Amino acid sequence: MAMVRYRILLITDDATLGSRFRRECERQAPGLQVECEEVPELAFGQLRKSRREPGANGHLLVVDLGDSGEPGSAPSRATAGVQYLKLLAQARLLNGTPLVLLASNIEAAHQHWASASPLAVVDRAELPAAVARIRVLGAHLWPVATPAQPELSLLIVDDDPFDLENLQRLIVKANVGRWRVLTATTGRAAIEVARREHLDLVFLDYRLPDLSGAEILRILRLHWSQQSPIVISLTGAGSEQVAREMFLLGAYDYLRKELLNSVVVARYLRDVQRLKASSSLQTPTAAPAASLPEEALAEPQRAPAPSVPEQPPACVVICGSAGASDPLFALLDALDLGERAAVLVALHLPPNGDSQLATLLQLHSRQPLTMVETGDYPKAGELHLCPAGFDVGLEQGRYVLVDAHPLNAVPALDALLDTVADTYAERVTLVILSGLGHDCSHGAARVAARGGRILALDPTTTGFPAMIEAALATGQVEVTGTPSALAQQLQESL
Repeated sequence: MAMVRYRILLITDDATLGSRFRRECERQAPGLQVECEEVPELAFGQLRKSRREPGANGHLLVVDLGDSGEPGSAPSRATAGVQYLKLLAQARLLNGTPLVLLASNIEAAHQHWASASPLAVVDRAELPAAVARIRVLGAHLWPVATPAQPELSLLIVDDDPFDLENLQRLIVKANVGRWRVLTATTGRAAIEVARREHLDLVFLDYRLPDLSGAEILRILRLHWSQQSPIVISLTGAGSEQVAREMFLLGAYDYLRKELLNSVVVARYLRDVQRLKASSSLQTPTAAPAASLPEEALAEPQRAPAPSVPEQPPACVVICGSAGASDPLFALLDALDLGERAAVLVALHLPPNGDSQLATLLQLHSRQPLTMVETGDYPKAGELHLCPAGFDVGLEQGRYVLVDAHPLNAVPALDALLDTVADTYAERVTLVILSGLGHDCSHGAARVAARGGRILALDPTTTGFPAMIEAALATGQVEVTGTPSALAQQLQESL
């Protein structure tokens, strides 16, 4: 229901017009209160009372002049609206009252009632347009206060004064929400700030004079709870080995400083806002177990899974690593496959990184999101996310999760794609986004050999093209393009 801080007091002796006016207001603004009065003296009393009530919503007066706009030469022809205006004039309240006139002859009404200084004179025969104009005037006179966004905190850790100042400037230029910006120029100072302050986002330079970014993250992981901030690892010179190390330690993204701009920074800031908004809307925990009857605490009986799962008409697998989150969100924003395919997202993730990614994916995907579990299977119309810390594959059409070595990039994309290609053959479409290393190239060749299609992000649009270039080297990638172009390809081919 629309929030408004004013009410409309309509003065008319035309019952039909009053009824139509009410219905139009209810259609355009359900929260807007409309009071109709045909007795001028009673309406005048309401106005005086509203002015005496401290904190009362404002009254916007809408006066119907009837079919003529003229003040009326004879008392018998004077409408309730005309009589009301005369009462206001006698009480010397006419000029200080927000007033809109409904008239058939707009030019005549302007001429005869110029002394009333109406906000507007609108055509009584065109009520939809008249109500829309009145709503604009009311919202301008009594605006609804926008709740202030909660202030979030971020920490910039960088020993280069130019880079430090540049990132602060980009945050201001991004203009996303309210942020308290803290800075540190050494690793030890960063650790002290992180221990003392609640942080929502950290931009962490990898090379500092006393500690590396990896050493700082190892120390802070011992301090932070599960509600740890998003960490963006920054470096002046990209390194696949460093990027892999930072991902395994829990960094949300890894970026070369030269790729920083206000658009990229704004995306990180919005991601944090969305995560915070989502966590604040979590459903409350259930009632204590002791207050529930025993039958309610019993393990629910699950129906036995079918021996051969129903396969979707097509399966889309989206793979990536470093730098893949931004193109992934853009791809899902433009993608609407409905029930035509199952979608599986497999990204190299840091430990516990799947919870943050899942929250953000739900904001971008039109398909419901499910975390992959052993025994489940791809379903048409659903988006499945491979969890962090596990290698994933398909056996007899069902997912199988296996604990992965903590130092490996997981899930192993080549192994996953081998099993997907064997299961779905020509019904597989592989989409390769930004990433490190060559994981995915063998799997891409396997998908192509089984008759599937391969699409890839344009490698010139990412700072981490190694995964894409390795797939291109197989000669099996059919199309490269922007996320929106890849979404269009999927929708046209499935």
